Amino acid sequence: MVLVVLTIAVVNFALGFSLALFWEYWLRPQTPQIVFPSAPESSELEKGGFFARKKVVLEESETTDDLPGAETEAEEKPPVDIPDEWFALLAEESVETQSFVEASVQVLRLEVGKYRESLLDLEDQIREQSQAPRAEDLALLLESVKTLNVQWLEKQSVAASCLTASKGEMGDLESTGNELEDILLEQSAQIETTCSNLEVLDFTSEVEAGCKRLLIEIGRLVDLAHSLRDGMNKSLLAIVRREGRLNTIGRALQKDGAAEHLNRGGLEVLFDEWHSDTANRERTLSLVAIDIDHVRKLNSKWSTRCVDRLLHAYAGLVYSLIRHDRGFDRMALIDGERFVLFLGDTGPRNALAAAERIRQTLQATSIDMGDEEIEVTASCGVVEVGFKEGLDECLTHAAKTLRVAKKGGRNGSAIDEGNGPTTVDPPEFQVKGRVIQLAD
Repeated sequence: MVLVVLTIAVVNFALGFSLALFWEYWLRPQTPQIVFPSAPESSELEKGGFFARKKVVLEESETTDDLPGAETEAEEKPPVDIPDEWFALLAEESVETQSFVEASVQVLRLEVGKYRESLLDLEDQIREQSQAPRAEDLALLLESVKTLNVQWLEKQSVAASCLTASKGEMGDLESTGNELEDILLEQSAQIETTCSNLEVLDFTSEVEAGCKRLLIEIGRLVDLAHSLRDGMNKSLLAIVRREGRLNTIGRALQKDGAAEHLNRGGLEVLFDEWHSDTANRERTLSLVAIDIDHVRKLNSKWSTRCVDRLLHAYAGLVYSLIRHDRGFDRMALIDGERFVLFLGDTGPRNALAAAERIRQTLQATSIDMGDEEIEVTASCGVVEVGFKEGLDECLTHAAKTLRVAKKGGRNGSAIDEGNGPTTVDPPEFQVKGRVIQLAD
């Protein structure tokens, strides 16, 4: 009897197993597999990089939603709704990206540039009105400023929402994505505060005072745009540095568009190349940070575009004063207004001498604005680069030393040779005074 029962059990197990196999391979509906393509087929998608590939996945996901038995990860967590405008912008600018966070940074970097240009256009129009302000014209310009900021806040909100929806899916870039979201939220709060200030402007009774106030608020919005632009550039460089792709960034991220000087990205690539040639970092390297004193006063008197041209004129002068026939001297213009000298095979004392010669030349130089000549002074911070310091640490180190020079009364230099920054009483150099014609 036991043998019979055992035989029946074995037969039932074999029959059940056979039926299960038959169901799995012949009768059960098959779920289509969504493959994340490594490279899109069309040239248009190639330009979009990560976003183009993401769009392919989202479109393929939509085609499987109604199929019987379709059980995809998207059902558990809906995919991020990426705006079509982002795809178009990245394709238009031929920007390739490798991750959602990088793509978001690229989009914001491009968008803030457009927003800044629109602000500068409005600033120029308001300055024209300030000569003989009329209430009705200023009211129209005020509405344009409000409209521009409503549109910009909407774009920031979309970007922040996309980042929020992607939390937990950004891998190694999760912290960068969170920082980016925090930046956007802080920027939005500050812009909303400025917009509230704009709401109370009254041009009917105090036209001139209202015009001046409008220019002040525009200036604050421009400063916020600069802050976001610089933050996006820094975030983008942090991403490509972490992934070992610094040598892949294009000219737009290495050169200042207006004057072809190295920018923050170019300085990053230069720093990386310098140390890749000396694995032990045995070669001496110094950095010099140079700021024109009282730039904000220039901004309040002249338009932002005019100050941009002024700074580029000084950048050209600084560039002409560094060595080109020997040594390894380079100049970068970072954050739109700070000159950084990269002085290879140069110790801090020799770097200080070079910085002082340049600073004294700047002091002896006038910029011809057409109906007025401008004379400025500058402050310098000189540091020796430590063997273990990265570029971010070096720039922070140089900025702290520069602040000591400014606190010492400006129009001077400070140096840090490892024991903390101190101001110096430098020798006077025989420098040649000159006048630079500011181009229109």
